[in-house]
Amino acid sequence: MNTTEFANQLKAFIVQELLDGKEAGIDGSTPLLKWGVIDSLSLVKVLSFIDERFGIDVPPAEVDAANFENLTAIARLLTRLSAPPTKTSSFVRHGDEAQVDDAAGAERRR
Repeated sequence: MNTTEFANQLKAFIVQELLDGKEAGIDGSTPLLKWGVIDSLSLVKVLSFIDERFGIDVPPAEVDAANFENLTAIARLLTRLSAPPTKTSSFVRHGDEAQVDDAAGAERRR
């Protein structure tokens, strides 16, 4: 799913569930927090919708004003969270593991 699709489905949910079906000119850049469309109580509803509809569990660290400022910001967050993880190198030099394990073992023995 892309950013536009996320934004469209979020808009439909917000209009229906938070604005009682009144669109009120909501678009991608409407300041949802500033206008009071999303407050602490409705944020729980939005997060629940995101989890149920898209299967995306938004980590608490990502629940901030910048990510929920408007539909575009929320859709970008969901696009990022739904993207497959990038491969990272799991390179470990031999010997490094032993040093880490030895340090942990020494700490446990104290």
